[in-house]
Amino acid sequence: MRPALNGGSLRRRAVMVAGPLLATALVLVLGTAACGGSDDPAKPGEKVKLTIATFGEFGYKDLYKEYMAANPNVEIVERITKAEDHHKNLAAHLATNTGAADIEAIEEGWAGQFTANPGKFYNWMDYGGGDIKSQWPAWKWQQGSSAKGEVVGLGTDVGGMAMCYRRDIFEKAGLPTDREAVSKLWPTWEDYIAT
Repeated sequence: MRPALNGGSLRRRAVMVAGPLLATALVLVLGTAACGGSDDPAKPGEKVKLTIATFGEFGYKDLYKEYMAANPNVEIVERITKAEDHHKNLAAHLATNTGAADIEAIEEGWAGQFTANPGKFYNWMDYGGGDIKSQWPAWKWQQGSSAKGEVVGLGTDVGGMAMCYRRDIFEKAGLPTDREAVSKLWPTWEDYIAT
């Protein structure tokens, strides 16, 4: 759970990169090598405290409860701060190798600062990332990758979940105008682009 990095006192951590919280929300999950706490991995059955740091309220409290109920040896503690303070603090934590949470939320505009330091992150390719790469659009996959191709983050959202369209323009284009029929036009991203 908490492997040492390069034999030192660094622990690998997870970091989540989030975009604007409204319709354009984009999230990357990054693994970081931050420091603090014990270097020893958790022993079977041992209680594990997992700290999650976010900027603003992400609405995960029910998910935390569900996860802890399914994993009684895990305690999740959330730290919430303002976005700018949160990102500055994380940069300082990584620079000093102390204080980072196990999971950190990061606004996508700050992602480049963190993907530029792949040594501070897990390379998801070492954990089966190549097997799931096809689940992400290429541009989203690239957002979580370093210049050398280490994948330090996985996007979990690529935008809005609703489509607005003008019925009159769809009709003129010979496309269906009924909501259900329109939604069947693009079951995949490729179909959406083609349509």
